[in-house]
Amino acid sequence: MVGLMSNRPQSAKAFRLGRLAGITFSVLVAAAAHAGEPYTPDRADQVVARLPDFEGQGVEALRVRYRQQPADRETTLSLAARYLEHALKSGDARGFGAAEATLTKLLAMRPNDAALHWQLATALRGQHQFGRALQSLDTALSLQPDNAQMWLDRASLLALVGDYQRAEQSCRPVVLNMPALVGSTCMAMAKAGGRSPQSNYQKLLHDFDQYRQHASADVQAWVLTVLADLAERAGQPERAVNHLRSAVSVHPEDRFAVLALATALLRQDRYSEMQLLIGSPASEQSTDISLQIRQLAASGRTFDHHRLNESLASWYQRSQMRGPLADRTAVEYLYWIKGDVQQAAVVAERNFAKQKAAEDVWLAAATAHAAGDQQRLERVRQWMVSVDYEDARIDDLSNQAGGAQ
Repeated sequence: MVGLMSNRPQSAKAFRLGRLAGITFSVLVAAAAHAGEPYTPDRADQVVARLPDFEGQGVEALRVRYRQQPADRETTLSLAARYLEHALKSGDARGFGAAEATLTKLLAMRPNDAALHWQLATALRGQHQFGRALQSLDTALSLQPDNAQMWLDRASLLALVGDYQRAEQSCRPVVLNMPALVGSTCMAMAKAGGRSPQSNYQKLLHDFDQYRQHASADVQAWVLTVLADLAERAGQPERAVNHLRSAVSVHPEDRFAVLALATALLRQDRYSEMQLLIGSPASEQSTDISLQIRQLAASGRTFDHHRLNESLASWYQRSQMRGPLADRTAVEYLYWIKGDVQQAAVVAERNFAKQKAAEDVWLAAATAHAAGDQQRLERVRQWMVSVDYEDARIDDLSNQAGGAQ
């Protein structure tokens, strides 16, 4: 049985969302997919009332201005940006719904505002509404076709859903108009299908070594998480850990690099290192479910954390009330905490149908293998063949499954 008191299963990694679209440098990769299933209200004021203040960022003053001047563009963009920043930094996915509600109201009055559509795409992506997010990006790009950062967001979103050909096409304006390292990393994401992870890794590592001194901390952390993804797929897990340690070192506040490193350590049963990185379960409930899951997984062998276990169980029950589960966080809870590999495989396949970041592909294969479900594992393999996607770890699983027959 897979669970807290047994050997941990191998699993997913590399969560990364960069800064916000239209605010600063935008690096949207897979981590919006890791945002959970947020509460989405019907009206902006519903969310405003529910979301807590965060970190003294002047949010309350923006709320007051927004209530007084809901048609003011700069106030709306600033408030939505704060909600998005809160969601990305804290893991509190309600911020995505808050941003969506705030932006949608003004978009009804300003349908040709590219910045509003761009921020809305970020909010929708954080809620796993990838089709709508792509529509918003396409609308924004129809209004500002020369915006290379929008093209980068589009490329990363298309890579996330496994549309590698269109992702590569979207990277071309990035390569032409953004720093060389950004263009190279965009292409590395887009070529997840069609280029071996080892050759992809070597090219990106070469470019990183050549251009890193000119890159900001958040760009370096992003590139390092992509390198870690490629190293994992090439069968080099220790290199992946080293890249993620470097990402956390260069950008300690990058939540997604921290979560990715914790996950890489979990796959290798390195629980004490995980605890040093993310701490033990907090006495007060956090809104960051992904962090809670890792904290409990790291300390499950030596500590009895009934409160956190009950909190996560309650979260899972609430999530089930919204309909069939199909997100990565639920897979991780079922797989790492409950040890329910059968249900984890079911949810992982649903999640894989929506998004195909490296961790989603791996989770779909790993849970199917753990559940002894050869048909689900074969469906993952068939998709890999169809897009020329390689992962040495999944090849090993398939070989093990074939040898057991």
